[in-house]
Amino acid sequence: MSTEQLTTFSENLLGSDIIAKPADGREFLYSTDIFVPVSTSAPIVWTAGEHPLEDVPDIIDKGDRLVSRLIMEAIMAWDPYGVIFLPAELHSTCRQLTGFYIMSVNNTIDVINDEESFVFTRDKSHLGLPPKVVVSELYISESKYNAIEPHKKHIFRVQGSDDTIFFSTELVDNVWEIAEKNGAVGLVQEPFDFDEEAPVF
Repeated sequence: MSTEQLTTFSENLLGSDIIAKPADGREFLYSTDIFVPVSTSAPIVWTAGEHPLEDVPDIIDKGDRLVSRLIMEAIMAWDPYGVIFLPAELHSTCRQLTGFYIMSVNNTIDVINDEESFVFTRDKSHLGLPPKVVVSELYISESKYNAIEPHKKHIFRVQGSDDTIFFSTELVDNVWEIAEKNGAVGLVQEPFDFDEEAPVF
């Protein structure tokens, strides 16, 4: 059995007190699971209230990812399928930081282990909506993953459970090494095996 081929890669939330959120109306450009190539010349602004913006993590994960130029360049060196970066800035009441990017992941693949995962349907008819499929325990199928084209395996969401972004350990190990050599802060990864429940946020 191959082990630790997959991982999550994100902000170390236990070591960060920054709370940031989008501040303009362009969230629709990147908060989608449909791949739409977009670009923008004006940076997308996220705000962090009265935070002093000192020791800002190189990844800020608030559903979408705000990443430093260092992390963006290390990831884009792999040319991952369905991943785009949009220029961004982080503003607070006392500072404005440039050199950040929104990471949008629009690569959703069918790799759910149907036998091991716990999936149920939530009724949304009272809202006039169709039922929502909810995956409360996610296991990724090794055979399905191995059948995916190599260029789609490095950064992806799982079809039916697309809230969490997963990475190949191969990519993250390389990015992590670059990050450590260049003094990046506030990062965490959580490798897992195919026979383990995937960490879903």
